[in-house]
Amino acid sequence: MAVETIVEQYQELSSNEQDLFRDSLRLLMSEGLLYRGISEHARSYSFLRRRESLVRDYLALAGWELRFAERQETFHLQHLTGAHREKLDLSTTKWLLLLRLLYAGAREGRALELTRNPSVTLEELAQRYAEYFPGEKFKTRMNDALTTLQTWNLLVWHKLEDVLELLPTLEVIVPASSLEEATHKLRELQKPGEDE
Repeated sequence: MAVETIVEQYQELSSNEQDLFRDSLRLLMSEGLLYRGISEHARSYSFLRRRESLVRDYLALAGWELRFAERQETFHLQHLTGAHREKLDLSTTKWLLLLRLLYAGAREGRALELTRNPSVTLEELAQRYAEYFPGEKFKTRMNDALTTLQTWNLLVWHKLEDVLELLPTLEVIVPASSLEEATHKLRELQKPGEDE
């Protein structure tokens, strides 16, 4: 779309919508993704649903692709050069893949869950980690990794209950097509003697 057309469409927005356009872009650029289920994202998510094509065209001018994962109720950005990606340390990668695996398993058994999103206790998570990586010390690394993953809106850590709510954004970040693929990735990281 031509720049002039984008400018015209922007100018046709009400002043409130122009403010929401700027706020939504700022939030999207700072966080990388917007999930409908996070209260701080709700207004921007609704705006993006209404004005998706305008925002998509605007971002494309700077090399960004706005993607929408409807089932996960998530908008996320991808830069054409991949420049926005962060390099994870091995420990955080392991926790991310393990959480994705647990999320996939929980989604398959959704009938018994009473919550909107799957959840796991820290004790259950630690047990699963010990099964995949026996003998590894992980308590400090777990806290650091979970804090990072919460910052990226992949989970909500209910610290008083020691429960993690696993968000659908995990499917967007780690789009494993099946439980077996996530398992395979974790098994690759089980190689003994690797330092973190």
